[in-house]
Order: sequence, then C-alpha cells, then structure tokens
Amino acid sequence: MMKSRTTDSIDAAQYTLRVEQTTAIVPCVGFVLCLDRMDPTGVQEFHDRGLEALGGAVTHYRAEQMKGRAPITGRTRKMLQTWLAKPTAGKQYYLEYYGCADEKGVTGAGLSIHLTPRTYAGQTPEFWKRWLASWKKLYEEGVRNLLPCTVLRITFPLDHPLANADALLAWIKRLRLVDAGEFASGYAGYALNHYANIGSVSQRLMYERLAALVLQHPGFDWHNTHYIVDRLLPFNPQTETFLPLIKRTNWLCLLSERTVAHLGGRQRIEELLAASAGIDVDAVATGMAIRAGSVPQTGDIPTGDTLPLFRSVAKVLRPVRMEALRGPGDGFPDERAQEWLEAFDNGSPA
Repeated sequence: MMKSRTTDSIDAAQYTLRVEQTTAIVPCVGFVLCLDRMDPTGVQEFHDRGLEALGGAVTHYRAEQMKGRAPITGRTRKMLQTWLAKPTAGKQYYLEYYGCADEKGVTGAGLSIHLTPRTYAGQTPEFWKRWLASWKKLYEEGVRNLLPCTVLRITFPLDHPLANADALLAWIKRLRLVDAGEFASGYAGYALNHYANIGSVSQRLMYERLAALVLQHPGFDWHNTHYIVDRLLPFNPQTETFLPLIKRTNWLCLLSERTVAHLGGRQRIEELLAASAGIDVDAVATGMAIRAGSVPQTGDIPTGDTLPLFRSVAKVLRPVRMEALRGPGDGFPDERAQEWLEAFDNGSPA
C-alpha cells in the first residue's frame, strides 16, 4: 500500500487553479465547528483568536447584505460583538474574512462565522414540552432539515504555523467551545478553498476541477455553509431531541456527548476502532476527538492511497454522518457531491 501524503510532502501547486490573475482553487488546512446552541463568549473567542492567529493573512471581509468584499477596518472587528450583544430572534448573520480582494479570488487564509442565535437558558418545562411537540408533529408530517446550526470555520495556508498537525490540535482543544463541550460536531484536515464568483464560463471550469480533485484526493474537504447548515441537526423521534451529525470523516472528528451516546458510548467506539493501529481517541469535555493518523492526509485513489484509517473511522461514524449533500451546480452536480460524501463507505479499512 502506498504511503499517504503528509504536511511535509503536499505540493500546493498540484491542487491550485488559477484563471488569468484570479486564484480559483487553493489548498489549505481547515477546521469547522458546528454548534446547536450559542455560547456568545465562546463564539466571540473563536472569532478573536482566529483573527489573532491569521494576523495579516486576512485583509478583506464580507457581511450580511454586502455584494462584495471590502478592506477590514476597526469597525469590522466589532461587528460580531454587536450581533451577540443584541441578536434578533429568528435572524441569521454571517461574517467572512478573506486573504484578498474579490478580483484576486481566494487564498489559504479565511475565517467565517455563520450565526444562528439560539439559547435555551431559562426556558420552562412547559416551553420544552410545546417546542418538542411542534418538532415531533413536523417530523410526522415529513418535514426535515429545518433547525439550522451555527457554523464556524477557519483555514490556514499550508505554510502557516497552525497548519502543523500538533499545533492545530492544541489550538483547537484550547478553544472555549471545544474545551467546554459546547459544540454539536467538528472536523479538521486538508481542504480546498474555492472562489464561487469567478464568472459563468470559468466557474464551470473551476467546479469541474474542484470535483475532480476531491474525488481523486478524498482527504480534502470542500465547504459551502448553505449545504450543511440545516442538515446537521435532524430530529430524532426515538429520543425526541436533535441528533448532532458530522458532515463526513476527516483527519480529526469531534463528536458531542449526544452523538457518542447514539453510537453506543465511548467504550464501544474505542472497541470498534481498536483494530486499526494509528487511530487516536481522546476525551473532549463530555465528547470525543478521533484522529485518523498523526497528520492530515489527502489520499490519491489512482495510485492506491485510499486512506484506510479514514475508512476505519468512517465505518464507525456512518450512523451519524449526513445522508445527502448537494453539489454547487454546473461542473459539480449533486451526484458527484454525493460520491465524495460516500467516498469512505466502501473499500478496505486499516
């Protein structure tokens, strides 16, 4: 079996697409954290620590109704604080930081906050009874995917200090949201940032290349918040609550307490993974962190690098993985997105 690529050997140029002066696809190391409830202090800390870590690598932002990016200002950095202080019920907010202006496309640096303000503090038993009854009724009527989560994402260029596996893991574990177990799910590893507004002809080229890359190298994540925001918290009629799902297995997977319980408990998960040497399992507050190997990997299907450790983890986590993922459109249709989502379902685990 061919040895998997590591952070020491990945060739960024191999996965980069430029269209004239615009970078349309670029590799990076990314971390995504999904929340089913909102801890304002933890969200603000993710934002502040993220910007501190990225430093000058991010230069522009886009928020709410803005049509394009603008240079970061002091006011930009206070936006989230204002939203968290007095959120509007039922409203979703977004704030995204980029490493360049629109005409330059994308870089490996980025930070995004897609916020769905929701807190359950102080609610009465009567509220909970009515609230869950309404969701049970909707479920019985066939309604799915209506409870959106908050999605936080940060990406680091390959030459950034936090692109190092050990440094990234330590940074993640120190986050308040992770350390306190205030998350629904999370994942980290290699990712491909892509520029979705490059123009009709070039956009199809970009999406065709993105699909080809992630299917050949299934260790890469590709991200669009809108495709996952309302699919990671399905209603579970057996427990009459919401079950936090993971999008898909990556190098690092974070599981919440409810997800661990759904899989049979920590001991059961550890037993199922024990046969695969190289998988590390740690407690994270009341949840779990599972690493498929010591470093992120990309894989390379044509050369036989099928990421067996990822497949071992995926087999165990399959009951809590998203069922379906749609594609971004022309050049990357739904069936190719679904093929990527299911890439670790078949083949030999470690």
